[in-house]
Order: sequence, then structure tokens, then C-alpha cells
Amino acid sequence: MTRPGAYTDVFREQHAATLTGVAATAAAARAGDLHHATTAAQRVVAAGRHLLHSVVRDALGTDLDWWQVGELLDMHPQAAFDTYATLADSTRTPAQQRPQLAVVCTAGLAAEHDMNTEHGIDLDDLDPQHSLTIDPP
Repeated sequence: MTRPGAYTDVFREQHAATLTGVAATAAAARAGDLHHATTAAQRVVAAGRHLLHSVVRDALGTDLDWWQVGELLDMHPQAAFDTYATLADSTRTPAQQRPQLAVVCTAGLAAEHDMNTEHGIDLDDLDPQHSLTIDPP
């Protein structure tokens, strides 16, 4: 198991100069060197994305599931999985991790499923005009 913060520490070692380059970016903009300022700003944005990936890898290394990672990122668990699953060596989908919370929706058709009474709503309780109860055109 990787120690907590390992990926973020590696990022810091490799990219600290890029992130401290924000002041130089502002100085270049003030000096009218917009080409340099834009290039430096793009490096900061790319480094920020890389930093987020490092933090997500650290989170996945602490055995958080996709539901918890999604909460950290303010994303739906499936969206977090779709975006960041390639950062994990092996992982299960959010539905596999917490099957009691997973709901399968089928292109607008009402699906039969065994609903856990602690979660969600039964399809029979939906309004007749709800999109899940109407066949697609």
C-alpha cells in the first residue's frame, strides 16, 4: 500500500517551480509580454490538473470508494469513476462497490428492480408522466 500523500509529494517535488510561477506570470502580463504570460498560465493550469490527479490517486490509495471520492470532488460517483478510474491500478465501479445504492435506468423505460426500502423511490410511486415511466419516442 502506498503511504498517504505519496503521489502529491512526488507532484510537489516535480512541479513546485511551475506553481510558484504565478507571480512571474502576473509580472509578464504587467510588462505586456502576453505570450510569456499565456504560456506560463497554461503551465499552471496543466500543473493544477496534475495536482488534482495526484490527490485523487492518494485518496484511492487510502481505500476510499468512488462514492467518497465523488463527494470529495463534488461529482457523482460514476462521473468520478469515469474521469479518474485510469489512475487506480484496479478498481470496481461505484455500482459494484455499493450495489444497494445503484439503480439501473433503461433509456426511459420503466425497469423492474428490487428496491432497497432505505434508498430512493419505487417506480410505481412516480407520476405517470415522469420520464422513467414513458417510452421514448
